[in-house]
Amino acid sequence: MVMMGGAAGSPTITQYKITLKVQRSFTFIGDSAFAEGRMDRLTIISDTSANMQNIKLKRGQLLHLTFSIVQASDNGNNNTGLVFSSSPLAAVPIASKSGVVIRYRNGQRRYFNIVGINTQLPVYAP
Repeated sequence: MVMMGGAAGSPTITQYKITLKVQRSFTFIGDSAFAEGRMDRLTIISDTSANMQNIKLKRGQLLHLTFSIVQASDNGNNNTGLVFSSSPLAAVPIASKSGVVIRYRNGQRRYFNIVGINTQLPVYAP
């Protein structure tokens, strides 16, 4: 989902929510996600209020992940004095048709290419 702030100079944020069905039991340690030529922190969505970075998974379990890519506005004259930072620029580390890749650890650094992406209409905040 793309969110565009209504205030001058506010950033554009694309939020990704990913659901994966686990094929084997292992401990998933979330690292980062790549999209739109940028990277940012990957977070596990759980039924607790805590932001989780690792979780023990069982075969057949659903894993819910989220990350946001922030693009600072090119409007330099926002008169607020606030400066919004963007997610760092980063190339996708593996070949990907969708351009969305997650990086995780399971003893060693691994990558997973996200294939199917459903989009929602942008949200224009007042």
